[in-house]
Amino acid sequence: MTTYCADCEHCLVPFKGAHPGRWLCRQCPNTAEMGFGCVTPTTWDGADPFMRCVGVNGGACKLFERRQDGQTRLFVGEHHGDH
Repeated sequence: MTTYCADCEHCLVPFKGAHPGRWLCRQCPNTAEMGFGCVTPTTWDGADPFMRCVGVNGGACKLFERRQDGQTRLFVGEHHGDH
């Protein structure tokens, strides 16, 4: 079975309409030692808080959990309700 991040509970779409290449996996914190910037005093400003899905899932992801609502995330260009 191929595991698609669009069907996974751990997939985080950072903003409405974000290209799938920008989606993040909440199971994979970004531990890069980027240091602090000047945007906020308490977070890494130069890196996403989680790794991008495209770098985690090779089609048979061991972290995959099917979304509880049974929905599939929409891709850029698709329109469905308020998504």
